[in-house]
Amino acid sequence: MKRQHLKGAFFVEEKETQGTGTQTEKSNLLAKLPAKTWAAIGAAAVAAVVIALLAGGRIKAATMHLLRAEGTVAVADGEGREVAPKENLGLYGGYQVGTRSSSYAWIDLDEVKLAKMDQDSEIQIHKEDKHLEVEVKSGSLFFNITRPLAEDEALEIRTSTMMVGIRGTCGWVVSDGEKGAQVFILEGRVEVGAVGAGSSMAVDAGEMAQLAINEDGKPEITVRPFAEEYVPDFVRVELEEDSGLSAAVLEASGLDVVNPPDPAERLKAEYEEIIAGRPLFDYANEGLCYADYIDFENDGVPELFMIQFAPADQNGDWVYSMELYGEELGYAKQYDTADMMGPYLSSMADWDGRGIWLSRSEGRIYIHMCDNSGQNGSNWYYTVEDGSFVESDHLDAVHGSAYETGLYSFDQEITAEEFKAIADKYVDETKIVGEGPRPMLDRGILPELPSESLQRLAFLDALEGGNAKYAKLIDMDQDGEEELILLESKKYVFEDTGYTYEDYFDVFSVYSWNGAGIESVTMDEGGITIAGGDSGPSGVYRDQQTGDIYVGYEGGWERGEDSTFHSLTDSVDFSLDYVGGDWLEGEEMAAAIAENERLRAEYQAKLKRFEPIDKFEFGAGYPDTIDQVRQQLMAR
Repeated sequence: MKRQHLKGAFFVEEKETQGTGTQTEKSNLLAKLPAKTWAAIGAAAVAAVVIALLAGGRIKAATMHLLRAEGTVAVADGEGREVAPKENLGLYGGYQVGTRSSSYAWIDLDEVKLAKMDQDSEIQIHKEDKHLEVEVKSGSLFFNITRPLAEDEALEIRTSTMMVGIRGTCGWVVSDGEKGAQVFILEGRVEVGAVGAGSSMAVDAGEMAQLAINEDGKPEITVRPFAEEYVPDFVRVELEEDSGLSAAVLEASGLDVVNPPDPAERLKAEYEEIIAGRPLFDYANEGLCYADYIDFENDGVPELFMIQFAPADQNGDWVYSMELYGEELGYAKQYDTADMMGPYLSSMADWDGRGIWLSRSEGRIYIHMCDNSGQNGSNWYYTVEDGSFVESDHLDAVHGSAYETGLYSFDQEITAEEFKAIADKYVDETKIVGEGPRPMLDRGILPELPSESLQRLAFLDALEGGNAKYAKLIDMDQDGEEELILLESKKYVFEDTGYTYEDYFDVFSVYSWNGAGIESVTMDEGGITIAGGDSGPSGVYRDQQTGDIYVGYEGGWERGEDSTFHSLTDSVDFSLDYVGGDWLEGEEMAAAIAENERLRAEYQAKLKRFEPIDKFEFGAGYPDTIDQVRQQLMAR
């Protein structure tokens, strides 16, 4: 019993002999062929694909023919002898066909067009009874099975690692030593599995399957879609020449190979869909706070870089994460950024020593994560290289050489300004994330936040001003829009007969939103005060006649009282001056007292128009409303 098979560029002939086991005689038969004929063959066998062409019908898998050839095509028979190529040359078990550069070969099975070999490709045919097998040794093979086989027939296109079961379908196989085995399906559905494995997975039209060996030596199959621009030219020309086939491919897969869409527009549409599916961060709810198209590799195909923020945690640190999408086979692919290091960004910070930059150096863009700005700062740089997201030491070296300070001790530091002035000589950086209550310095291509979110941010900024002692969110003029009332400690400068001095007064300020920005007004600046000995009860009041909200105080002194209330549009003042004096006696004193009681009753009756909502007096402290209002704003 004798069996021949191709191993690399050699035929290995095995003979069984009695009593001596198996002898293997090796002869480089391919090398005996003319060099001009076999220049394109001789590549070592690589991991590739088995395509099992299975199923019903009544066409006999009887013979294969070299239908026609273009360029330089070599044929060898089962013994390795050269066979002159010609039209309709019969191909039998053990035959080999090879193409060189700019050369192609068309092979058919009886009346069923079967395959087209790409340039620089090599196949071998195995046939036993009704089992016909085409082994792709290297290169690419297009197949188009227009009618199914009989149930007792089998047609396989295979290599060593992956098996694909096909029933009347169209696609192509790539056998590549670096990329592994690949199958691209244009029409129909296939089942793909590793050779020797019992399980398989479905691959539909418009999808490709790739088999590679992982670090553990086990096969892994990845299935993902591919776009029109990844259809190779030797396949594209077949579709362009066969309108029926190209129409069937378009219907089955959605791939318009003849009139393909703009790849850049398709990728941008995918990116836009990713962004549209995410909420926007509004400093109260988690979401995107930055997104932009950035060409990290400077290859003309931009990536989508996004930063997602959540409100600061109990430690005052912003919770953030990053996502990066690139292009693979014409569609968006998410990179694994789980191992990305980065700084802690504090919502309470009052310095600018940490952040996230985009850095450009030597035509490539990097994500720069900086933990502080001193000489001993920690820096991390990330970029995209050859379709993978990687940490790079390139800019680490750049920044290392940027330390032109003469400082050699870790106990010494330079300022952030000094560091930046040096580093700017070596790299162009744009800071997009800083620290503090509003860390985002750039939103990229994200739309502006809606008016209600911007209003909340403006009110939060006012609330975090540092001098607020009391806060109230309330609709002061009944127009459906709430205002923010703050009792703030403000500094005033006084000049009296050439003497200048400063003092602080607690005054009411009202912040309003006009739809585009914030407006603020101090109510009766320097007049409505609490930090003064003559001040009476101050607070927020409701006019029971109109429902409008006022801020003001009820003042009092020895010879009278004066209460002032201010709304957004007007002010109301009630004054009371007592009659009489300490010099009155007898009936005059009694009459003065009676009159003053009448005046006071009148005055108090007028005050009842204003119902106190929050009322407080000097020295008694203020209601603890700051956190309450902050939570109200964050819950909007």
